[in-house]
Formats: sequence, C-alpha cells, structure tokens
Amino acid sequence: MSSFDVEEMSDEARRRLFTALVRVYAERGSVEPPIEEGVLTADEVAKTVAAMMRSADVTSFELASLFNV
Repeated sequence: MSSFDVEEMSDEARRRLFTALVRVYAERGSVEPPIEEGVLTADEVAKTVAAMMRSADVTSFELASLFNV
C-alpha cells in the first residue's frame, strides 16, 4: 500500500485502518518497533502520539508512570 493509496482513503477509513494496526501491534506485544528507525521525523511522531493520547484520554502524568519517571 503506497502513501498515495492512503491519501485517497476517506478520513474514517484511515482512522479504522490506523486503529486496527495499533490494536494488532499492542496485542502482539512485539519488542520490535512499529516503524523502521529514521523513517518518520520526531515532529511526525510527536504529533501522532499527542493526538492518540488525547483521543484515549491519557495524560502526560499517566504516560510518565508507565516509564517510572
């Protein structure tokens, strides 16, 4: 699937695809990162993570507690 294919999808279809991919990754408990190193910028990752945290109602305090910070 190319980025062009994804761009042509409706917003709802992209959300469903992204949700399914996140669930599969989380359920597998993989130690491998979900993306190849260096493929995305820090800005792209930060924006995506922030949006995911908002939609899941996760605070930065809760996130920090997962890492025992």
